[in-house]
Amino acid sequence: ALAEIMHSDLSSLVLELANWGVTELDEIQWMDTPPSSASEQAKTLLQQLNAIDDKGKISPHGRDMLMLGTHPRLAHMMLSSVDINQAYHACLIASLLTEKDIFLANADKSADIHDRLNALKQLPEQTQSYKNNQHGIDSKQCKRISQTADDFFKRLKRCSATTISKETLDNNFSGVLLAYAYPDRIAKKRKGNDARYLLSNGKGAVIPPYLQQHAHEYIVVANLDARQGEACIYLAADIDAEQLQEYFIDNIQQKEKVEWNEGGQRVEVKQTSSIGELILQESIINNSDNKEAVQQCLIQAIKNNGIDCLNWTPKADVLKQRVQFINHHFENAPALNKQYGANELPDFSDEALTNTLEEWLQPHLNKENSLKQCAKLELYSLLLNQLSWEQQQSIKKLAPERIDVPSGSAVSIDYSDPVQPILAVRLQEVFGLYDTPTVLDGHCKLMMHLLSPARHPMQVTQDLNSFWQTTYHDVKKDLRGKYKRHYWPDDPFTAQATSKTKKNMNR
Repeated sequence: ALAEIMHSDLSSLVLELANWGVTELDEIQWMDTPPSSASEQAKTLLQQLNAIDDKGKISPHGRDMLMLGTHPRLAHMMLSSVDINQAYHACLIASLLTEKDIFLANADKSADIHDRLNALKQLPEQTQSYKNNQHGIDSKQCKRISQTADDFFKRLKRCSATTISKETLDNNFSGVLLAYAYPDRIAKKRKGNDARYLLSNGKGAVIPPYLQQHAHEYIVVANLDARQGEACIYLAADIDAEQLQEYFIDNIQQKEKVEWNEGGQRVEVKQTSSIGELILQESIINNSDNKEAVQQCLIQAIKNNGIDCLNWTPKADVLKQRVQFINHHFENAPALNKQYGANELPDFSDEALTNTLEEWLQPHLNKENSLKQCAKLELYSLLLNQLSWEQQQSIKKLAPERIDVPSGSAVSIDYSDPVQPILAVRLQEVFGLYDTPTVLDGHCKLMMHLLSPARHPMQVTQDLNSFWQTTYHDVKKDLRGKYKRHYWPDDPFTAQATSKTKKNMNR
């Protein structure tokens, strides 16, 4: 079996060692060296309780805590209670938490510590009924707890610089006292669920069904058992937001939180007041100065949604495709790559553009905080900015956006397939063109989609010369029947190319 020190709470041990001047556990020879994680957790807690400083040295408050002879959490609670005139109240709570529960095992009980405190307050009046174990309360245990509380109170008197006396218990302060002891277990009810809470340490916990008799928005958890997966809350006290603001103002952090609102498709900046992981208050800031964080959040949202969520104009799309066409062919043709140096072109694939949004898009963001506002960005210009003048000239030469055909038209080239670009052109506009046009400085023939006057595909070829000599004559017969007003010559090699009807050719 594991030695107890391997799985125990080390805060009492670390405080004792600090009192001896030992600030690191590895300064001592152990039979079983305690886990460093447990040691660090203990130090963090003791610093929260003001028992040691950031170097691990004990504070005067820490020495007073040792005089009370109990767990540092409870000792800190009792010492802090003097300032709010709740000293005996704190001693009773400390006693309740160190002794066995006053409720019998089969009793109807809740997770509310006030039930125990009220029972102890009524002890003198209910001696006989408690003696008979009525109300499910163990009378002997009540007396034992009262005696332990009296002992704590005597010790507290001895180490307190202020004269204290037993006050009338005020249950409104139970949560405050527990929060002194358990600053990491202040909890807020999750939305839509009365039983589940988020703790200030970031962990979740639930009140078991048989103990669910209250559902306060804020509670402080005194007894927590996480051994069965989801942490169970067995004992707690309520505390309200006003008390947190009044008594734990030093624990409250003011932060600016930048987050993505999925419903509104926009970045929201919120001013938050929080204790640990618990948000007490938050409000939206409409004009935040934290532009970089807003931009980073927006960039991440674009990545999550994919760059298709941006406003890609046809012109921007074509530029992407032309660059990717060149990159593809030069990657697979080392000789061409060496000749033209096209490896210098950036990667304009969707994946690469997504991964480099910080480089090509973020510097041009100003006050944009939503996808709707990003739609106004001129992506073509932003991509062009990534290319030097020399690179732009190479792209114009190797992958021209348009090509002039014999009719005089400048016809767009479709580079959507990086392997094989397409020239879709009306057949009659390329009369007189002997060979298939090329790109990539003559190294890549275009796939020609020859169209009817109504732009319906009639033939697909990468060998225009062969088409004129063979298939054209069959296609011509079909076109003459369907498009009688248009010019369909017998000799396409010498015929005048045109985009007009026969009637309008000479106008």
